[in-house]
Parts: sequence; C-alpha cells; structure tokens
Amino acid sequence: MRKKFLINLLFAAVLSFGALWAAQGVFSGGHTFVAAGSGVELPRLFSALVDCDVFTDDGDGVGKAENVIFENAGEYRLRSRLFGVVPLEDVAVSVYEEKEVVPGGQSVGLIMKTCGVIVVGYSAVTDENGSAVYPAKDAGVMLGDCITSIEGSDVTGDEDAMELMDRCGSDGELTLEILRGGEHRIKTVKAYRCRETGRYRVGLYVRDNTGGVGTMTFYDPATGRFGALGHTVAEAEESENGISGRILPASVSGIRAAGEGSTGEKIGYFHPGAFDGVIDRIGAYGVFGTLKEPLVNRELPLVKTASPDEVKEGAAQIITVLDGDTPEWFDVEITDVDPGDDGGKGLSLTVVDEKLLARTGGIIQGMSGSPILQNGRLVGAVTYVMVNEPKKGYGCLIHSMLREGGVE
Repeated sequence: MRKKFLINLLFAAVLSFGALWAAQGVFSGGHTFVAAGSGVELPRLFSALVDCDVFTDDGDGVGKAENVIFENAGEYRLRSRLFGVVPLEDVAVSVYEEKEVVPGGQSVGLIMKTCGVIVVGYSAVTDENGSAVYPAKDAGVMLGDCITSIEGSDVTGDEDAMELMDRCGSDGELTLEILRGGEHRIKTVKAYRCRETGRYRVGLYVRDNTGGVGTMTFYDPATGRFGALGHTVAEAEESENGISGRILPASVSGIRAAGEGSTGEKIGYFHPGAFDGVIDRIGAYGVFGTLKEPLVNRELPLVKTASPDEVKEGAAQIITVLDGDTPEWFDVEITDVDPGDDGGKGLSLTVVDEKLLARTGGIIQGMSGSPILQNGRLVGAVTYVMVNEPKKGYGCLIHSMLREGGVE
C-alpha cells in the first residue's frame, strides 16, 4: 500500500514539474504576445493540471484561457492555479494586430519645430576697437543650446531672436534663458553694436528648426501612417495644432566612417521627391505621421510585422542607403532580444556584412530607423550604436514602434 502511495506521489510530482516546465516554455519572462483573432496556446499537460483564467488589466474576468479568443488589441493577464489550488505567477498578455506594412530603408530629412532657436555656430562680432569678440561663447552658451527667451520675451524663430537681441542689446547686456539637456539655465551675455551691420549682436548663429538625416522604417498603406528614426528627437516639441515637423526624401552624398570613439555619419541633403509627410507624433521609438502620397517599395511591396516573441537570436538583415537614394541590404546578427525593454534597446545586433564594414566601419549616424528583417518579417529598427564598438548596436522592436505610432 505504501509503495503504491509513493509511486502515485512521485507520479503527481513528475506531472506537476512537467506542467510548470511547460508553462515556463510558453510564458518565459512572465509575458506573452498573441495575435488578435487567436487565443493563448497552452500545452496539453499544462491545461490538464492548471486552471488558467483571463482577466483584463482592470481586473474584469474574461473566461477560461483555453476558450478565449482575443478579438481586439489590448493588455490582459493570465492567473493560473496548479490543481486549481496553488497560485502561480501572473502572466501579462499583449494582444497585437498582425500588420502588413511597406518596409522602408530610404534616407529621410527630418525638419522639426524646436522650443525656441537652436545655437548652431559662433560668429565673431567686431567691437568699437575693431577687435573680433565672441561674447556668447565667452559667457558659456554652447552649441546645441536652445534659447527659449531673451530678456523675458519668448523666442519664436531666428528672425525674432535677432530682432530681440538688437532691440534689447542697447543696454549692453542680454539675459538669455536656455534649455540644455532638459534643464533651464540663465546666461547673461554682453551685447556689442556691430560696426558692419549697425545691429546689436552676441556672436551666435541660430536656427528655428532642427534638421537631420535618418531612415524610414515603415509605411502602413491601410492608414497612410509612417514611422522613422527609431528613437526620440531631443529638444523637439509639438505645436498647439499637434504638428511637429515635416519629413522629406534625402540623398546621401558621402560617408564619414565610424572608428573607436567616433560614431561616423551619413552626409546628406534634402530634396523634394518620392514622398512628403507631416510629423504629428514624437516618442521614445521615433517620429510618426502621415505621408501625402503612398510610399512604394517595388522590391518588397509588403511584409508582415513580427511580434516580440517571434524575434530570435541569429541572422537578420538591415535596409539602408549609403549612396544616393537607393536602399541596400546588409547582413547583421541579432545577439540578444529583450521584449520588455522600453528604451529603444529591445534588440542587440552586430554588423557582420564585410561590404558594410568596409564602407562605414559599422553603424553610423543616419542609419537610425533602418528596418531590421528576419525570416521575411519586419522585426525592428536600428536605434543606437556602441560608440567604442561601432560594429555593435541596438534596435527597437517593431511592436513598440507600431503601438507608439498609432498603427496597431
């Protein structure tokens, strides 16, 4: 009798271990992703031993996991009990809409509205003695600073900034409020009446738009929306009507290769051409908006997007432009996947394409947003480079871009 009891006990323990092992395989990391219109796939052993219920994020019961079909995208939770008694760890369920999008790879010019004017250079001012002086530089104003107000008046553009400096500079000093790295600072700058122009100046070049070259990631023909860049734009802001900027085609005219301690960059210029779009959203995973005309990729018209759990370590490709405006394919290796990342580093990747390494040294500025494809699916976009190891970098998951861009 005792032997039979021990055998049954051992058998139950093995079944329990098997159920937990099966659950670990399905719900690794406490998070799973399910396409809308389908349900959670549970191993037969798991279903036999574990009572599993589905709840909304608000705590409302939906039903038994084996019977629930998720019709719409959203967030849910699975609450499981071994043998209907022993509670197991809750599992988050993200339901996503499976999408087909046009992959990007085209170089784009980003023209973004900024909060004031950006300092883009220093200019010598000739004082009354004929000497060249740099008053703003000497006062600690740095390239990249955003000047938001002059003598308490808000700055709306570069012409406005020059007019305020001239009008208020007659007192000999100007108080500038600047934004640097998210912090507001006050700088007092000496103003000089320029002998050549007759205007009061502080020795700065400024502009009211921040522009740069990046890469288009995707275009959704069903909605007309696009996503690009893969990471946020520093110092950019949304205007009152929600429009943040514009996106135009760009051509690459040169490459400055990356090296240890140097990220390298694409040298490009904007030009009207294949597309024109309005940027209406800026987020952690890039810039998003609507194109005025559809984006066409004749080589690869449509691809399916991958959920985070479909992305695996191994071979992949990126699409980007190195010369002119023609996208090219290059081989990379995905070395790590972190579905829970919320900072644009859901993927780690290494460039293995010898052609790309010879031309760029690795990942360079301007590649941000380059689509990453694996097994014929769009899985993410290039975001950051490791400065001291330019062959290596990061990418964000396409699931995050689609959700932030209002496409899912």
